[in-house]
Amino acid sequence: MLLERTHIHDRARFVSAGLFAHRWTLTYAAFSVVVLAYGVVTQLHPHRVWALWAVAGYAVATALAARRRLTPAAVSAVIGAVVAPGTALIATHTAQLEVSVVAESVASLITTGSPYVPDPSVLAEYNPYGPAMTLFGVPSQLFPENRIGDPRIWFALFFVACVLLASKLVLARPLPRRSRIQLTVLIASPVVALPMAVGGVDLPVVGAALLGLAAATRGRVVTTVVSFAFACALKPLVVPVFVVALVLMCARYDRRTALRAGATCAALTVVFHIPAFTDPEAFVEHTLLFPLGRTDIVTPAGESLVGGALTRLVPYGATLTSAVLAVAGVCAAVVLVRNPPDSFVRAASFAAVGLSVGFLLAPTSRFGYFVYPLVLGGTAVVFALDTTCRSARTRVQTNRTETTR
Repeated sequence: MLLERTHIHDRARFVSAGLFAHRWTLTYAAFSVVVLAYGVVTQLHPHRVWALWAVAGYAVATALAARRRLTPAAVSAVIGAVVAPGTALIATHTAQLEVSVVAESVASLITTGSPYVPDPSVLAEYNPYGPAMTLFGVPSQLFPENRIGDPRIWFALFFVACVLLASKLVLARPLPRRSRIQLTVLIASPVVALPMAVGGVDLPVVGAALLGLAAATRGRVVTTVVSFAFACALKPLVVPVFVVALVLMCARYDRRTALRAGATCAALTVVFHIPAFTDPEAFVEHTLLFPLGRTDIVTPAGESLVGGALTRLVPYGATLTSAVLAVAGVCAAVVLVRNPPDSFVRAASFAAVGLSVGFLLAPTSRFGYFVYPLVLGGTAVVFALDTTCRSARTRVQTNRTETTR
């Protein structure tokens, strides 16, 4: 009987491994098709260069995954979609406008005391990011003739470091091979790899938010506060994630801890905004009026899928879109209060869904914003699968022990 159960268990593991490899083969193949189509239709030169390299990387990864060489497949995807195109674009000084904006904000800070150019007259002079984003432009001033100063390198390193630290906090143990592969594929996915190669300003923001949410799960108040304060000083888009983290702390610990963390984070966020106080009018024009389309120079952000269509096609569309957004926010708040998340997986999943709905309903949005829900939701899925697999292994070991006895 024991030999029969062992044989069944080993056969189940073999079938599971085959399905795991088959799933990644289809994933890489889908990446190849989507990126190839995008490379054909896009008019942006940096994006075309990235697509050329990425399709090759995904094709190699597909072939390797079909042969069940999953780790080399994941490495090939990262090299093809991130490392190779990123290196090529950095070597030729080819990037999206946001990279030079971050680099030039340091020069503006040195000459005027503010990272925001007063009275900007062209699109390149607008800096819609928080003052903390200037830190990623410092290497470009320290190494002006060296490629190592490119902000994209530091965006990527910071993001990967945050993902690894968050994984360590949530799992409280080294990542197993399956989870390492899943996180590697998440980084190599087009929604993450494209901005990492051509721009990347959103990656440190979502990375810091992810680390803060993981720290909140473990009750690390200081790490939570510093991570979210830094993230909010980069971009205020992650404020809803911080609210979810506070509710998570209330559910897992107590209300006083959450309130103390919220107050401290707000104060530290103000400290991170000190460079903006030297020219508050420029700060408002760059970070508030420009994204809202209230300046002479129009923001390059396009219409969102739902909110933009409502605003353009429906009478009183702007008012209707604002009302729908408000209703969605109230519904999210009710769900959050009545059923507060008590784990990282639930909190990250809730934040991912909420941000996705917000980006779809907002009048203006960018495809790159969806890196936020993808990273939050993707890590939640990886950690949930790891917990499920670990529980299954524990049950199998328990059954074997009982059978032996």
